[in-house]
Amino acid sequence: MGINTEATSNMNYLLAAGLGLLGLVIFIARLNEIELPFISDDKGTFLILSVLGFLMCTLAMNIAIEKYGWTDIFVVLSSLLGILVVFLMGIVIFNLPFISTDRDALNLLIVLLGMKVLLTNSQRIFDLLGILY
Repeated sequence: MGINTEATSNMNYLLAAGLGLLGLVIFIARLNEIELPFISDDKGTFLILSVLGFLMCTLAMNIAIEKYGWTDIFVVLSSLLGILVVFLMGIVIFNLPFISTDRDALNLLIVLLGMKVLLTNSQRIFDLLGILY
C-alpha cells in the first residue's frame, strides 16, 4: 500500500498553518509584554519565531518544490525571502550593527515571514483554482 501524497501534502500544509498560528500568538503576546515560558525578551521571541518559520518553510516548501519545481516563481521568491531571513538571523545572533534594536529585527522578521506565508498560500490557492497551473 503506497503513501497518499495528497493527504500528506494537506497534512503538511495544516501543520505549517498550525505553527503559523502558534507564531502569531507568540508575537502578539510579546507585543503586549506578556511573558511566556522560555521567552522573556524580543531576542528570544525573534529566535523562537525564526525556528517556527523554518519549520513552516520545511513543511510547505518541500511540497511546493516537489509539485511545481525549483524554477516556479513562487518557489524562487520564497527562497529569496528565506535567504533574507537567514541573513537577518546572522545579524541578530552576532549582534551586528545593521539593525538598531531587537524589536526592529523582530518586526522585520514578521514582515518577511508574512510575505513568505502570503506567497505560499497564493501559490496553493492558484493551484486549487486552476490558475497558472
